[in-house]
Amino acid sequence: MAQKSGIKRLIHDITDLIELQFELFAVDGKLFFSKSLVGLTCLTIASATAISSVTIGLSSLAGWLHFEHEWGVPAALLVAATLGLLITTCLLVGVFVSARSAMASVGESRTELKENVAWLKALLLRDNFPPGSSGDEEHEPHDAFNTEFYRQRESWPDRV
Repeated sequence: MAQKSGIKRLIHDITDLIELQFELFAVDGKLFFSKSLVGLTCLTIASATAISSVTIGLSSLAGWLHFEHEWGVPAALLVAATLGLLITTCLLVGVFVSARSAMASVGESRTELKENVAWLKALLLRDNFPPGSSGDEEHEPHDAFNTEFYRQRESWPDRV
């Protein structure tokens, strides 16, 4: 009978772990979307700017260098193109920083999953379960390992 109650406890723990992991993925998915939205907006604005106004402005700069300072056309166009690449690079750095921040939230979720799998493996390797656990009573932490797990679980909704 003690073996059945231990199996019930194990199944209950596994179910809790799966539920919590899905909750964590949902929270991290929302965080990822909110952080990547800024990057996508910056990318859209950077593309529109590069295609329209920057092209005209750089062409005007090349014309000004050619007519006012008597630069050759190739030299004036080279300076204008270099300035355009510098502006585009600065905007793309902003996109990269935003995307990196968004991916950090996914990395946290991956770390949590690895910790949960390690916990599950340790639970499966245990020879015995605490005496008196029938699996029917309210699910409470019964050792230091589970106490830490449930302590972390209680703090998860506060991470948003």
